[in-house]
Amino acid sequence: MDRRRVDRGDSLRCWYRGWFAGEPTYHGKTVTQWLDGMALFEEERNSELTGQNSFRYPRSPEVVTNDPALRALLLIGSNTVPVLVKRLAEPFQWSRTIGPMSRLRMWAEWKWYRLRNPGSTAPRPAPNSYGSFQRARHMAAAMALVALGTNGNAGVPRLLEAWAISPPDAANNRDVSPYFALEVANSGLPHRRAEMITGVMTAMQHTNAVIRSAAANLTRAFPDQLSSWKEKLLKMTGDADTSVRIAATWALATEDRGDSDVLRLLEATLKDKANPARLRAYAASGLGLQGATATNSLPLLQEALNDTNRALNNDDRFLQRETRTAIRNIEKATAGDKAITPK
Repeated sequence: MDRRRVDRGDSLRCWYRGWFAGEPTYHGKTVTQWLDGMALFEEERNSELTGQNSFRYPRSPEVVTNDPALRALLLIGSNTVPVLVKRLAEPFQWSRTIGPMSRLRMWAEWKWYRLRNPGSTAPRPAPNSYGSFQRARHMAAAMALVALGTNGNAGVPRLLEAWAISPPDAANNRDVSPYFALEVANSGLPHRRAEMITGVMTAMQHTNAVIRSAAANLTRAFPDQLSSWKEKLLKMTGDADTSVRIAATWALATEDRGDSDVLRLLEATLKDKANPARLRAYAASGLGLQGATATNSLPLLQEALNDTNRALNNDDRFLQRETRTAIRNIEKATAGDKAITPK
């Protein structure tokens, strides 16, 4: 065996352990190491390498409670909470598909550009989104917080606080991994279900718009609870913050398909050109999900598609793309085909 390869492997393991030194441990592994080994999210963790992800997150209580990593984190207890919050709020990390040599090359090209263009403000190359490994870590951290519950100084409130301080990407979107973690928790932690629902309900009235938006998104993990928060979601569609309006509109469009109140809301949101293009895009996409019920909305969608009286930016193009897809879905549904549901 190549001695250099063994040395490199040992060095990497030592660096990994040293980087997270000071964290609580169980059986010689730190909190972060347990997060990175949680079997519940193994498929997500490796998806950037394998190119495969089924997005099937619901798990049985037996599968969830028998995950060695989750059991270890629960045994460590509330001492894990500061680490879990820190991991959810950590900066973007390089995807595993971008190795050290690729990063070195990008840095060298950046340096060369700066030398050739004195005074340039070109930013140093840095990751600007989450890779699947980091998303899986976020899912595991969110899962652990929910499993620990509010009695462990965790639960949905701490999860949303951490989510609120996490960095958004270039499009000002935050990682949606906690939503998928709650899908797992909803099916796999029945003893925490009532507490999670209460946490989401409370967060819908939070003073922080990021938390209100996140709470609206999280309602989609509990589709059978729509009647409990439908009125709140309808009220949130008039929120002063656009991200909250988008989250509430999309939650209603996906959870209450075919409802007349929701259909009127989607039509009114799309029709009002004073609304941000991104919000109108979600309204258009929501109409597409209503299928044949939204047949009478086709003229409105066509009008939105032809609204090109201004220079198009990214949000305008997003609106046009979602409007085209909605028209196709409604026409297919009207013809008897099933509408395509976006993931």
